[in-house]
Amino acid sequence: MASITVVDTDSALQEFLTGIENCKVKDVPPSLYFDLEGVRLGRNGTISIISVFIQPLNQVYLIDVFTLSEKAFLITNDKQTSLKTILEAPSIPKVFFDVRNDSDAMFSHHGIRLQCVKDLQVMELAVRFGSQKYVAGLAKCIENHANLPPIELQKWKQIKASVGQLWDPRRGGSYQVFNQRPIRTDIIQYCAQDVTILPSLWNVYHQKLRQPQSGFWRCMVFYNVEKRIAESQGPRYNPEAESKRYGWTKEYIEQERDSWNDDIMDGALQGEAIIDKRWLTSDYY
Repeated sequence: MASITVVDTDSALQEFLTGIENCKVKDVPPSLYFDLEGVRLGRNGTISIISVFIQPLNQVYLIDVFTLSEKAFLITNDKQTSLKTILEAPSIPKVFFDVRNDSDAMFSHHGIRLQCVKDLQVMELAVRFGSQKYVAGLAKCIENHANLPPIELQKWKQIKASVGQLWDPRRGGSYQVFNQRPIRTDIIQYCAQDVTILPSLWNVYHQKLRQPQSGFWRCMVFYNVEKRIAESQGPRYNPEAESKRYGWTKEYIEQERDSWNDDIMDGALQGEAIIDKRWLTSDYY
């Protein structure tokens, strides 16, 4: 069971940043897993809490953005590391599940330009057998792929259901519950449980993507995550758009595969070292 720390003071934030530095952040498996909660999370709402799971430390930090505001991203430790520099670092992998609204919120309100993101929703889409027309939600992925023991899965479902009634307007709740201070115990559990399960999903999808024959799908993940982040920072992005549920059509996949094959052929004819491209490196994801 991971330890949970609420970060709501300057000193606690500095300790969190130093903890990340001391854990020697890795690429494979990634060390940092993120999830955001807020009121209408995106450009039209606010960020309340950023959950960060540092896997090597088995520690969850709940960054209280509602309390710290802009300081949550800008306060630095002795080595001038801030949450902003970590999120924008091109060499530090950050794992999210559906990064779009998280990216939109952080960019719109705090000017954060995410880099080096692994999006589990896109990874799942790439390794899925059958139709890829729609993306899968986190709950479905956890139930089907996280391999939780039955008791843990049942506990996860219970917390998900009970806290869902508190924040979901469709069930009589309000997103403002994430802004109640001190943070409720059940909200703390809710925020921590999803982010600690993300490494299990990463392991499953990574094992499939790292296969030698999966180069095309690694390419699809790499460029589609980049595309998601770019679109989330664009003026026309709608965090509540119905179109967000769509994945990839057969026509789109065929088009991208043809383009991918052409790129490899062109590279071979020109003597380029294709294997040096990040998305072709089997351990990149």
